[in-house]
Amino acid sequence: MANGIKELSVRDRLLIIGMIKGLSASEAARRAGYAESTVRKQISRIVGKSSVQDALDQSLGDKNVTFYDLVAIIKEGLDAKKTIAVRLIDSEDSSGHPRGKKKRVFVEIPDHRIRLKFAKITLTLLGLP
Repeated sequence: MANGIKELSVRDRLLIIGMIKGLSASEAARRAGYAESTVRKQISRIVGKSSVQDALDQSLGDKNVTFYDLVAIIKEGLDAKKTIAVRLIDSEDSSGHPRGKKKRVFVEIPDHRIRLKFAKITLTLLGLP
């Protein structure tokens, strides 16, 4: 790590601890003591500081998680799908006569609930509200 954790301000250390615990960057900054106006206007700059990024990278490295692991997990979540059972009713046979025969098929569709969850996680990691 180019900039050691000892070079971080107390607020930056608290910010990093909050983010590691799962808080959004904005909420972690508020709890770390940054002014609300600073959080609203400068959160990207704060989180983007090389000393903060180095400390976050080290924290991930300590858990054997790489940036690419996170990207792969997020991509998978943003592309989430689920399989549902659908009951189809054939209204007519090939000759045009009504049948009413029911058939169960499985269809893969986007899982919007999971996709939304991962979109929110992505925004949080990027320090956006």
